[in-house]
Amino acid sequence: MKSTRFGVPFVLTLLILLPAFFSQGFVVTSVSANSNCQADTSPIEWNESLQRLAITPMSHSNTYYPWDDVYYYEDEYYPEPSYNQQNLNDSLHPEEPWMYNRWGRVPSLDTLRDSHYTSMQIGNDSAGVLKMNLSKDYRYVMCVSLQKIENNQTSDVSADIYLFTNSEYNKYEQAYTNAHSEDLWWEDFDESISDIPPEWRRYNPLGWSTFRDAHQYEGVESATITVALDKDPVSNTLFNGLQWQEFYLVIDNWDNGHEGDSEQSNSVVVADVTFVPVERSFVIPPMTVSLVFLSTFIAIMIVPFVLNKRYMSSGLEPEHVESDGIMPSLSQQPEINDVSFKQT
Repeated sequence: MKSTRFGVPFVLTLLILLPAFFSQGFVVTSVSANSNCQADTSPIEWNESLQRLAITPMSHSNTYYPWDDVYYYEDEYYPEPSYNQQNLNDSLHPEEPWMYNRWGRVPSLDTLRDSHYTSMQIGNDSAGVLKMNLSKDYRYVMCVSLQKIENNQTSDVSADIYLFTNSEYNKYEQAYTNAHSEDLWWEDFDESISDIPPEWRRYNPLGWSTFRDAHQYEGVESATITVALDKDPVSNTLFNGLQWQEFYLVIDNWDNGHEGDSEQSNSVVVADVTFVPVERSFVIPPMTVSLVFLSTFIAIMIVPFVLNKRYMSSGLEPEHVESDGIMPSLSQQPEINDVSFKQT
């Protein structure tokens, strides 16, 4: 009975911990050290494995709406700079025009397979973006460290680091456009949703959330992001059908309205970014999680019935007890001593 008493809790504990053990292969985790980013890097083939983008005041303002004054030249239109753009400090905006003027064909990126290192400068009230294509066959480690340039000197700075997919990045970019427009209603609305938890913010059509609600690092000087996908990044929507989701690593140097984010630093932020893909030898299928939880649920439902049956049947079966000859039992025949009987 002791083995049954201690064996059942052990089995139950094991069944409860099994899903957590197996899910480590496809749950996104994150750490804050740079020890995982020590690797030999290769030169970046821009617009093939990575793409450099930027979100700046020069590219996002209400001047770009169709009803604004524009002039045309060779079937292309060029917006006239607004008052805010004319008064921008060029020293605080090192981005090149090709980073934020993205007219024309969008390059199709290859899967990120090699380790790369790059350093990018993010202007004040702007966001620096690295676009990439991830695969379930690799485990990715991204290390980011931040500094700022002020008076030709570098020092530590806090900023926000986000990881988005296509759909959420478009919402984030639209939020930047709304925040830098002259429509005052957006400020009131953005402030009203700033304290909404991420798991509820995704259901807001005008809100945005990071990849798996996990990869938002706000007010940090460095971060290490670990991503391991359990399947190909393909989303299936009702109106657009199947869509391949690319990823965007965003360094945020503006006040995006979140309750705990960093405000703009009034300086140029330098981000050192390292990508280390590690090929995975074995990828647990996504259905394994469902099978483990289903097995656990069935086991939890069955175990009480098994224990109850064993309890109710205990004591019904006769047990044979061997006598040592000291205390006779009723099932033993009495022994008659003929000598003592004759004497009496």
